[in-house]
Amino acid sequence: MRLFKKSKAKPLAKAGDVASLISLATGSNSPSDRADALNALAGFDEAAAGPHYDDVLRTVRSAARDPSADVRTQGLFALSQLRPPDAADELLAAVDDGDWGARLFAVILLANFPEARPTARLIAVLESEENGMVREAAASALGDLGDPAAVEPLRRAAAEDPEREVRKAAGGAVKRLESSG
Repeated sequence: MRLFKKSKAKPLAKAGDVASLISLATGSNSPSDRADALNALAGFDEAAAGPHYDDVLRTVRSAARDPSADVRTQGLFALSQLRPPDAADELLAAVDDGDWGARLFAVILLANFPEARPTARLIAVLESEENGMVREAAASALGDLGDPAAVEPLRRAAAEDPEREVRKAAGGAVKRLESSG
């Protein structure tokens, strides 16, 4: 008995078969197979995808709104790697996802998009998100972004958040921000 299933996407990615990866990601395959295909598509930028690049972007944008949380998170990851002009908008929208794991993923990825000016949205997450892991990620992302507007909300979270890990992340973010400014 196999403990791990064999990836359908891996040989397609290795062969550079973008069209088949798109079919795997968009077909009636299992969410796991679709997520694997999206993960592989993240490695096909415009040069690597060639004439299929627009289809790759359409596929990952659609995946970011898929009913499956696993597919959505891999769609978000692919968008963050491919960085089309609207990638940050998709990530900002995903901060409101119904699945805490997808929200967590979006918050973590937003730290790589300072040009999107996500500070205000991440502060709102830090102050109102019900899931502590997502608040912790927001605190860390705010520290990584380096925006001084986050210092006071992070200080409050470091002193008042009910979860120790969030307080710790917020305190570390404040230190990073104060040492860089």
